[in-house]
Amino acid sequence: MGIFRGLFSSEKKSVASKRNKPSSSRSKISSSAKTIQQLRAEMEAEDKRFNQIMEKVNNAFDACAESDWSTESLEEYRRVIELARFNGVNLSTAHDFRLTNGYIKRKMYDTAWGYLNAMVIGHPNDLWKIRKEMCRICKKEGRWVDALGFLMMSHASKYGGFDADAFLRDLGPIERKLSLSEEEKRYLIEALSSFRGDERKRDAKAAALHRRFYEEQLKPRMS
Repeated sequence: MGIFRGLFSSEKKSVASKRNKPSSSRSKISSSAKTIQQLRAEMEAEDKRFNQIMEKVNNAFDACAESDWSTESLEEYRRVIELARFNGVNLSTAHDFRLTNGYIKRKMYDTAWGYLNAMVIGHPNDLWKIRKEMCRICKKEGRWVDALGFLMMSHASKYGGFDADAFLRDLGPIERKLSLSEEEKRYLIEALSSFRGDERKRDAKAAALHRRFYEEQLKPRMS
């Protein structure tokens, strides 16, 4: 009798322990809910951090405009742009071009040039815009031969391919300063239209074309 009582007692304890133990499915659901809550909290914290950084960037830009692009405000704008990228924010290059535009407005051409040069490495997709800004600086400084070269590079590397009409529109003041003939303009357009490859390759080809055009056409005329 004692033996049977012991067996029955053991079975009852086993059943009771099963009742008191939480099921694995409930445990998984609880863990999953906790994970989702953690992810949501992390995402909300990241959104808050991003918004705070962008607010600082936008405020720095506003301060530049309000101060008529003072040197101090430009340096602060540059600092917050660099800090935003250091903190992992995928910041639009629109801010870089606003910054270099400010440098150009203040006639800080060397500073603008150095910043644009750094962008060539870091932002290859914006190569044509960078070259266009370099052309703009050259024109401000009266370096018309260089301006022609960077204009050629800009239009050659432009996303979507070379547009002859757009090139001729931008060529206007450079054309007059260098006294380019109709034949010379046709030559440049035909050569630039023939370039293939990615943006960097077309950019390099345009630079080589400019050097050749300078040596063969412009240099003899200017000497």
